[in-house]
Amino acid sequence: MKQRLALAQAFLHDPPVLVLDEPTLELDPRGVVEVRGILRAERGKKTILFATHQLPEAVRVCEKIAIIEGGKLRAYQGLEELKRRFGSLEKAYLKLTGATV
Repeated sequence: MKQRLALAQAFLHDPPVLVLDEPTLELDPRGVVEVRGILRAERGKKTILFATHQLPEAVRVCEKIAIIEGGKLRAYQGLEELKRRFGSLEKAYLKLTGATV
């Protein structure tokens, strides 16, 4: 319920820019679907920075992706462009952040 309240507070004054940090964290499946729907409904109306470590969630919600590592912007591109360049968002993240697997 805390996550839902925080999201409602973020939208309360209809700001042109929203910064949401892990807005689906600890939500039940219904809550996650509801948040996704709300965010999709706001596309084109406002700028939403959706910070998450859950890459599958980013794929479902975001059109553009910023990959930040160590406080540095490593990429800021459309999701499809990142997929085309690296094969998947996960591969893009690993390559751009120097992760070894």
